[in-house]
Amino acid sequence: MHINYIFDEVLSEKNDKDFYFAYKDNNGIDKYGEEVDRLISVRPNSKQQIHNDIKYYNFIHFGMNTYTGREWGTGKEKPKQFKLKNFDADKVVKILKESGSQGIILTAKHHDGFCLWQTETTEHSIKNSQYKNGKGDIVKELSNACEKENMFFGIYLSPWDKNAKEYGKDEYNDFYLRQLNELTTRYGSLFEIWLDGAKDKKVENFKYNFDAFYSMIRENQPNAVIAIMGPDVRWIGNERGLIRENEWSVVPKHLSSFDDCLNQNNYNQKTLNVTSSKLGDRDILKRYESLMWYPAEMDISIRKGWFYHWFQKPKKSEDLEQIYYNSVGKNASLLLNVPLNKKGEIAKKDKEALEKFGEKIKSTLKNEIKYSASIGNTIKYRNILSEVLSSSDNKSVAFLEGEYLLNLKLDNKESVREIHIREDIVEGQRIEKFDIYFESKNKWLLVAKCGNVGSLRIVRFSDDLPKTDEIKIAISQSRSDPILRTIKIYSY
Repeated sequence: MHINYIFDEVLSEKNDKDFYFAYKDNNGIDKYGEEVDRLISVRPNSKQQIHNDIKYYNFIHFGMNTYTGREWGTGKEKPKQFKLKNFDADKVVKILKESGSQGIILTAKHHDGFCLWQTETTEHSIKNSQYKNGKGDIVKELSNACEKENMFFGIYLSPWDKNAKEYGKDEYNDFYLRQLNELTTRYGSLFEIWLDGAKDKKVENFKYNFDAFYSMIRENQPNAVIAIMGPDVRWIGNERGLIRENEWSVVPKHLSSFDDCLNQNNYNQKTLNVTSSKLGDRDILKRYESLMWYPAEMDISIRKGWFYHWFQKPKKSEDLEQIYYNSVGKNASLLLNVPLNKKGEIAKKDKEALEKFGEKIKSTLKNEIKYSASIGNTIKYRNILSEVLSSSDNKSVAFLEGEYLLNLKLDNKESVREIHIREDIVEGQRIEKFDIYFESKNKWLLVAKCGNVGSLRIVRFSDDLPKTDEIKIAISQSRSDPILRTIKIYSY
């Protein structure tokens, strides 16, 4: 696993004539052919295309465990132990939005089985707590608050239920479907349904009916992605904020199999699984006949635990910043858990860390640089509309056969802070390796050597590097001709 570092030194120098020999042959790897066509033919579905632009959002772990001090409850708790008195959903949502978040996923039910909505399926729910005299509905309140703030809303519904008497029997799947139906029909549009495969070891022969779960979600929430134990979004493989050297969205199809996912022992075997260090490299994919578009989501908590514990401290803002660049900046989405305390609030220290983190990310985007652009090779360039590359619409710019250089001319010399590169993933994921050069004193300075791109690659630079008014992005290896969606440049 890797970290998205800041490039802070000149790696080498080149003259214009040197680029032809360095980049003309696609690093000696096939750029075209039947296998390449197979790889780039794997494309995101419409739900995944929408989700692709939702880069950072929050988990909220809140429920019975908040009041018992546990991470995993027993299911034997009493609803009266949920001692919430007041809840300001608007305040919670605004704090998260200020940090740059685009959405929230709530733990509507965790493994203890306590439900945070007015369910008709069980008495083990908020309707038998003191909150609002049993009339409260945390799912509804957060859903409404998200709608006010134009934030996306999603839910986590634990398949494991330690309270349900039906658990471990076939009828439990019907019980779960009734709960799932309530959540997917009462609370407006949901952007993500987050499922895991946590299961009681005492009922090893019992199987969750994931096919029925998926079918209901597709019918009730056709625009929602189903994540982790689902076919749309993949767990990145760790909860430590680390990323692969190259995070690919095109991976072997068996990685989405819930039977394989549930086999925890598989993680310790040599077979390819979601924790493997490489998933989408060519040498991996050529061994598998069936492939799928399965982008990664990084889930990590702001604290050591997922639920609030008074004695734990939040991560520092600089740690959150690094986690952001490791995920959002390297072709993954970020699901950052922020638990609520016993008052139903984001703890003061968590709020302060989120505020500083949000300010850090926003500050990098203040100074966007305009440029003129051309694409070509050492011999010939063609001008392209920089307005297309720098906009956020769905237009794209394609390289033609024999082209491997993107030249960006700035109006003034700038100290470049970040370059954001997006591929048009509607046409597949193509770029495997690229280099970035700054022009300085009639020399081209190699300042970054990078891997793949995908939905977004953020390349960061130190202000110790020379200022420049011209940048080259050289595609050293790709699967067919690259197709770019946007290039954005930001200065210090």
